[in-house]
Amino acid sequence: MKLTSALGSQQSVAKFDEEPKKLSGIIFVEWKYMLLKCISQL
Repeated sequence: MKLTSALGSQQSVAKFDEEPKKLSGIIFVEWKYMLLKCISQL
C-alpha cells in the first residue's frame, strides 16, 4: 500500500514537472517563428 502511494505521488510530480517544459517548448518554437518572419520581411 505504501509503495503504490509513493509511486503515485512520484508520477504526479513528474507530470507537474513536464507541463512547464512543454509550455516553454511551445513558446520557444513560436518565438523562433516570429523571428524568422521578421527576418524575411527585412
